[in-house]
Amino acid sequence: MGDFLQADSFANIYDFTSLLKDLTGKAWGEDWGQLRPHFSSTENAEDVPLPIITHEVVKRIPTPERGEIKPRIRDKIQDPETGEYINLYGQWFDYTLQFNIWDKTVSNVIELLNDLEELILTYTGYFKQQGVSEIYFDEQLRDDKLTSWDDSLNVRSIRYKVRIEALQVIRTGVLEDVDIETEIKDKL
Repeated sequence: MGDFLQADSFANIYDFTSLLKDLTGKAWGEDWGQLRPHFSSTENAEDVPLPIITHEVVKRIPTPERGEIKPRIRDKIQDPETGEYINLYGQWFDYTLQFNIWDKTVSNVIELLNDLEELILTYTGYFKQQGVSEIYFDEQLRDDKLTSWDDSLNVRSIRYKVRIEALQVIRTGVLEDVDIETEIKDKL
């Protein structure tokens, strides 16, 4: 079976949102609006280009099925040139990622929400190729329960579950010499 199940690289949650931002520009045109991290509610809405999709990590937990409460070693190799050991540690995380779609009209917000869902579904394979293990729709929040950033704007919020293995490379040197000093005291 092999290679088509193997990711070409590994991603973190911010790599994923950066990929999504790039895709929105390519799929919808560079002037569609903006996808960016969630911002402070004190930011002035008049200064923000519309439409806008904000994203935020609502929750991050170690993946329960994996049973990893801390990073575990995935691989250990020795660099043939330096002799250093390279340890690869990994830990699986499940993220709840919320997207908030903002614009002046409800119809524009709903259309953009549908476009976002379609884009994520269409490019799920690409995200997996880039290191996202799993991504799927989780829920849409009740519109009347959202905190509004600006009363003149309409907003809809959806959440996705995203599973990613966080990987960390740690280089360790090779122990070449051990100096031991001993002292013998005469107890006569």
